Amino acid sequence: MRHLPSLTLLFPPAQRRLCWAAAVLSLLAALSWPVLALAAMAPMDPALLLQRAGITAATSAPWGSPQFASWQQAATLAVLMLPALTSSAALLCLARGFRALARGRLQRAHWALSRFALWTLASVAISVLAGTAAGVLLTWNLGPGLRQLSFGLSSSHLHGLLTAALVWAFAHVLLRTRELSEENAQFV
Repeated sequence: MRHLPSLTLLFPPAQRRLCWAAAVLSLLAALSWPVLALAAMAPMDPALLLQRAGITAATSAPWGSPQFASWQQAATLAVLMLPALTSSAALLCLARGFRALARGRLQRAHWALSRFALWTLASVAISVLAGTAAGVLLTWNLGPGLRQLSFGLSSSHLHGLLTAALVWAFAHVLLRTRELSEENAQFV
């Protein structure tokens, strides 16, 4: 396969700088996302844990003041960190994609942006399942009839799905652009 003409010839320097800035910002977000998520959940306030698990105060009223075993808190924290970790992996792929676009490497940009879409989709799915798993973990030690299984979808989940679909489509447009560029190069 022949080497394609560089896309950097089509991008003015200002757009290349914008791609580099987006790559740096994506990398910073990927590195800070799990740390910030952990800092937000680290105090382990029982009411906050219940809220993150999708269990409201009205449904937890029969228990009284919630007390959790240390294994429940640790397991819940681990489960609730999974969406942040998968989002961080997605942001790393996005940084690679912007870096590839800045360098004019369409094939690498396609690969990285497709992986971003897949990691974003995985993050949405894991986020939905993590809330359910956290609810089960937090109510595990309660008596019969008090255990809860909650499942919730929010607009942020739908936003994540739409973002993944949009980036997936853009990545495939890049691949098609590369194929057309190869085809046009054969005519010249």
